[in-house]
Amino acid sequence: MVKEEINGFLEATAVMLVTSCVIPILVLVFFVWIVRVILGVDLGNLHLERLRARGDE
Repeated sequence: MVKEEINGFLEATAVMLVTSCVIPILVLVFFVWIVRVILGVDLGNLHLERLRARGDE
């Protein structure tokens, strides 16, 4: 009896973690990927280009 309750609790906790953490992170990664594909933007170089612009002034 107790084992079934603990099993149900663990299953509910796993579902909660997936729906509240994993899925939003995957959606964010997917949208960043789509933006990079559509616009051809390399988001990794934004910080470096700002630093270079400051050095040129």
